Amino acid sequence: FLYTGEMDKLRQVIEQAEGCELKPYPDGDDGDFSIGYGHNLTQLGISPAVAKILLDEDLVRCWSEVTTEYPFTTKLPRVVLESLVELNFNMGATRLRKFVKMWANLQSDPPNFEGAADELLDSLYARQLPGRAERIAKQIRTQEYE
Repeated sequence: FLYTGEMDKLRQVIEQAEGCELKPYPDGDDGDFSIGYGHNLTQLGISPAVAKILLDEDLVRCWSEVTTEYPFTTKLPRVVLESLVELNFNMGATRLRKFVKMWANLQSDPPNFEGAADELLDSLYARQLPGRAERIAKQIRTQEYE
């Protein structure tokens, strides 16, 4: 079954009856959480298609956060910028902001990619996620994907 519009009236009725909640909320007394128009997250989860939509939205948000707060990043090699967006996605803008020395190395003229990678590796983040941090640091250092 693929929704093609034949249930427009039903959709409208359910939208009105359920209302739209954009954050998970407890739904009923069985401990389940729902989101959207009553979608039961606990029992149903989300589909791979919805997961990809969420990832795309998150990547757009993370890209915007990095390039807005650090406009110089748009002049960096694409793989370096994408590595910074991945860091933002993984740890969030608040934690990423704390990498003051990494940002200083990237903003220098010319950018000090070695220093920026070293600063990333000298962090709690690198101790918590060593494989991911090493991969991202290598991408920053070499300006290439593995």
